[in-house]
Amino acid sequence: MGTVSGKRGVKEIAYDLEKHWLFWKDTGGAVTLEELERQAHYEPNIRGQAIFGDPLRTKPVRVLVNISTDGLSLYDVRTGVSHRWADRTPPDLSGFAELLKGILP
Repeated sequence: MGTVSGKRGVKEIAYDLEKHWLFWKDTGGAVTLEELERQAHYEPNIRGQAIFGDPLRTKPVRVLVNISTDGLSLYDVRTGVSHRWADRTPPDLSGFAELLKGILP
């Protein structure tokens, strides 16, 4: 899980979404997250429930649907965590500064 600072303070982001997971829309019906992303581009204010990858979780989580710079974003209203595609996890650059110190004078 990562954190990002923005206009509204610090936000936690979990890169854990998989395209085949299901989302239950408040307006009725279930769709895969892949289909939900397509719908979110044209349908504002989608709300519903999802079960994130925890196999022990049996109760869906209330989420708000958004499109972020990383694509689909599901905002968990209870925890404040924004869930995004697992395959869009940013690279770990923690050792980059040390590497540059060794190269630059």
